[in-house]
Amino acid sequence: MSIYVDLGALFTEQDPDIHQKMLVVNLAPDRELTGCFGVHPSTGNAAHRMRISPRITGANLAMRLALETEGAATQFQEIMA
Repeated sequence: MSIYVDLGALFTEQDPDIHQKMLVVNLAPDRELTGCFGVHPSTGNAAHRMRISPRITGANLAMRLALETEGAATQFQEIMA
């Protein structure tokens, strides 16, 4: 199962290297997140995509989503800083 989290506008005019920064984070060997950053094709907004096993259900799914989305939002704020 793939889940996409919309992280908002990229503001490339303020930081023309934002795409490169997201790619560098995606390729970092010490990453804690299981997903990756990218650009949503229909909105142009930053997005974080994570793949989760369809066998995860209930509380485990909720916990995994909470951890991954919180981590993605925090890391994206660091990228944008």
